[in-house]
Amino acid sequence: MISVWTRVDRLPKNKLSIDFRKPADGERSAPAPSTASSKDMNDKVSHDKWILKFDTKNERDLWAKLVQDAVDLLGWIAKFTLGGVIMETENSSVVECSTWMDRGRPSYVMKSMEASSTKQSHSARNEIEIQRMLTNYSNHPNIVALYDSFRQKERAFLVMENCVGGDLFDFISQNGGMDEHEAKTLFRHIASAVNHCHEHGVVHLDIKPENLFFKVSAMQLETVKLGDFGSAMQLDKSTVKKAISCTVGYAAPEVLQNGKISFAADVFSAGAVLYTILCGYSPFSAPSEDEMMERTLSGEIFFDELEWWRISKEAKELVKQMMHPDTKQRPSMEEVLEHPWFSKW
Repeated sequence: MISVWTRVDRLPKNKLSIDFRKPADGERSAPAPSTASSKDMNDKVSHDKWILKFDTKNERDLWAKLVQDAVDLLGWIAKFTLGGVIMETENSSVVECSTWMDRGRPSYVMKSMEASSTKQSHSARNEIEIQRMLTNYSNHPNIVALYDSFRQKERAFLVMENCVGGDLFDFISQNGGMDEHEAKTLFRHIASAVNHCHEHGVVHLDIKPENLFFKVSAMQLETVKLGDFGSAMQLDKSTVKKAISCTVGYAAPEVLQNGKISFAADVFSAGAVLYTILCGYSPFSAPSEDEMMERTLSGEIFFDELEWWRISKEAKELVKQMMHPDTKQRPSMEEVLEHPWFSKW
């Protein structure tokens, strides 16, 4: 079988050598099954080494790449011990994982993404590059850190920190809205993370409670972190970009209408998150997605007195400013962090 010890060599006359090397402990590796047949049975020189002959050089090179890709992936993934599945969709999955240094503790999560189509490959490459820039080159305490990545033609893998404490959506579902003082501390961290993205030319485009993760250390809540950069883009003044996907209920009206993206779109979404933190439900809650979209496009924000009587006018003002229907009227995230609400108390 193919293992991390397998060696692939291209030979003259369209031949390919696959050496199924023995593991370090001396156990013999069996040959990998192959749909490519040897032109001459004498070419199969030993139990753990195959020499295959192909009709064309291109066919040989294709097989060489397929086998080498498998060896490379095994070599990379062997660094990790995979654990329980956290999330699984049609095109991606997230599992807990650890290294030998973690002594069995799942210190990381591994995200695996389909990357077989041109669109999927571009999306995977974009997500890796953005998260690498935001965490590896300019570390921020409120953004989920990327530790390692691996990309091939068919799939891409990201290894990120495991925040352990669940997400903001689950917290609010179980506990409702937060005390305003606690909400302020939490939202300052969220706003700081979004501002960090904007300072590096990145618009997240999917800021919502499900993508805000609690970091827990020694059974104590440490901080909150912004994650899932699958929809994120780098804004380039020379090109016009449109959002590929968004979450109704948190997406800005201009994104829902025509896919128009800007830093202001993130400000709106962050404002919707602040609204949710303070009262325990999203600003455009409705029985259907169509109704949520209609409420978002109306440009009206309602503050039910039963929930909002205890919330300060400064907090309400900040929510209104961030969720203004006119993008030019919304503050920047830097201005949000300077709002009087944060200095009150």
